[in-house]
Amino acid sequence: MSDDIKTLIRETDVITAEIEQKGDYISVYQAELADTSDRVRILTLPPHIDDKEVATAFNRVAGGWEKANTHPNIVTVYDRGNEPQPWIAIEQVDKQTLKEAQSDLSPDEVRSVVIDIAEALRNAGLYNTHHLDLKPDNIWVVSDGEGVSALVDEWGLERVVRSTVDEFDVTPFTAPEVIKEPETRNERTDVFGLGALTYFALTGNIPFTSGKDIETSIRNGTVTPPSDADESLSATIDDIVMQALATDPSKRPDSVYSFKQSFDRAFSPSVETDPGVSEGATITENDNENNQDSEQNNGSVITTRRVALSIVGGAVGVGGLVVSQSSNNANRNAGAGAIPEEMTIGVLAPAPENNPIGESIANSAKLAVNRIESSSELLPQKNINVSIMNTEGTPSTGRQRYRELAQNEGLHLTTGVFRNDVLLQLMNLIAEEQTVHMTTGAATPTASNQVHNNYEQYKYHFRTGPINNYHRGQNMVDFLEAQRSNLGWDSVALLVEDYEWTNPVQQALNDHIGDLEVEVIMEQRYASGTQNFGPIYDSVEDSGADAAFVAMAHTGTAAVVQWAQDSRPFEFGGIHVPSQLPAYYNLTNGACRYTVTQNTATPQNEITDKTLQYAEDYNSQYGGYPVYAGYNTYDAILQWANVVTKHRTVDANEIVVGLENSSYIGTTGTLNYYGPDHKYAHDIRYNFTTNSSPESGINPVWQQWQEDDGRGVQEIIHPTYVESSTYQRPPWI
Repeated sequence: MSDDIKTLIRETDVITAEIEQKGDYISVYQAELADTSDRVRILTLPPHIDDKEVATAFNRVAGGWEKANTHPNIVTVYDRGNEPQPWIAIEQVDKQTLKEAQSDLSPDEVRSVVIDIAEALRNAGLYNTHHLDLKPDNIWVVSDGEGVSALVDEWGLERVVRSTVDEFDVTPFTAPEVIKEPETRNERTDVFGLGALTYFALTGNIPFTSGKDIETSIRNGTVTPPSDADESLSATIDDIVMQALATDPSKRPDSVYSFKQSFDRAFSPSVETDPGVSEGATITENDNENNQDSEQNNGSVITTRRVALSIVGGAVGVGGLVVSQSSNNANRNAGAGAIPEEMTIGVLAPAPENNPIGESIANSAKLAVNRIESSSELLPQKNINVSIMNTEGTPSTGRQRYRELAQNEGLHLTTGVFRNDVLLQLMNLIAEEQTVHMTTGAATPTASNQVHNNYEQYKYHFRTGPINNYHRGQNMVDFLEAQRSNLGWDSVALLVEDYEWTNPVQQALNDHIGDLEVEVIMEQRYASGTQNFGPIYDSVEDSGADAAFVAMAHTGTAAVVQWAQDSRPFEFGGIHVPSQLPAYYNLTNGACRYTVTQNTATPQNEITDKTLQYAEDYNSQYGGYPVYAGYNTYDAILQWANVVTKHRTVDANEIVVGLENSSYIGTTGTLNYYGPDHKYAHDIRYNFTTNSSPESGINPVWQQWQEDDGRGVQEIIHPTYVESSTYQRPPWI
């Protein structure tokens, strides 16, 4: 055993190490961890490379990979170090690469692989990490028996070493601007690489005209449409992929998220979509809507890739769901005047095992059913099954999970759904099944517009919360008008992230903010995926605005951390979705202190006499507090149960009428809905008040993160009838 390997074993705490590949630029060892016996690969510089510049380049890429590796579609990093040479210990994956597996993939499996790669790239972008060598050899295709997923590997170590030692090499997956300037890395270079990988995954071919000079083909944009290689591919797929491969970066989608959404919709194009918040999402965003989609942890647990892969595509059944082989919505609606002995409530949530929003939806549904079962007044027949389905935060999976629920003749209610695009993909299915659905997360106004425009078809849809995105924007203006003097904000800079969910928010701001005495001296709808807020904040400073008034979800964490770290001389508030998480203070190490955001409820403030009891019951049962979608889900199920009990039927048409006429006091306020003639039919009513609780409808609260005895607290500063504190100005202002 060489001295190098002995040193490597000592430094990495492994018990064996065997050479797998002795390359000119990277050496690869197979090793076994001493504490767990897990097999790992160790990538390191070979002994003959002794150059500080190369070591720095290696560590820069390895460090970026390590920051992003908690995402389930990124190969896990176990450790890294610098003795005897820079090294990184990563997960051993014994699967086929995309290059090897491509010819055996079905179209739906290609879709899954592409979406997984996009999610990995999107999550990495939150850490300013970009893949330097996207190619089929660096993508693993993993089959778990129910489907396939992708793992993104080798984030460019060999390429960066080669480029530093010799010269930059061009592959068929290299963006043209990177050929010109190899240090160029941003979301649009990621989009190009993802587009090229998608082309290969779909066709098995590289995207450029064959020839000796691949560099010229890339520079000239010499691309043949994917359908030339596979006639079964649609013109829509052609357009999506070709746009991603545009030689001009400004002509590409502005983020991998946008590409992913378009690509996913192309496989499920039956209804209009409106992506909205990822759900991360990463509320790392991670998804999410976005998010921060699905990649965000709940403050105490970060799910490993292995755990995540074990639940991807799975449906967690609670209470013994029995799935029949056929659906019969007529049976569900038969027997008006009778409540069946057994009922099933279907819950649609993104990654309920590890996403704080999905977890809140699922747990709150179970808590609501427990409340029904302990009540002497609700539903005399108490055999209620709860079936929790993982939508994975994607429209196609959401549709599949809904179809699985619909196979159960005992299904009488569905609830949940976080992402706008998932909800809109479900609207036709909800109409077909004629089963009441009460949305508790997605806020797109498009769904309620559909109810208004075609009532008989879509009347089974209700939104219990939150208020829709147009009303969220209107509430921003109402809050600013009511609190301007207390805040001391005579001028604001409007900062709105450029995602589809903010379009109705922006429209409401445009419609109403001009009526205020507050001066809008700057307005910027900044690029989706933005992570460097330095230039934007410089402009806010130059404008002299008292505050940044924001609408942020996917980009919110980077924005608030940089604002706090740089002690920017303006205040910060608006719709900031990550700040709504009860665990967010700890997640940001207190950087969110002094920020203000709209919210549905907080764990320590009594909106109604049910708010605190629910929050404490949730905390007692699940060891943490829920996010806003949890309050809404709990309220939706209990309001439905009250209507069913009152009308003594589960007939969907009668329950629709019952909900339309219902006025139920829940945890967030008095729940009643707009009627069929309203443009937001069956949306929860928005009713702004300042000094007293509205008799009907929902009035969002405005919280500020403050500190109490060293811990972060979501203090309500508006409306006054539930306020728990007054606004605190950042001490550096």
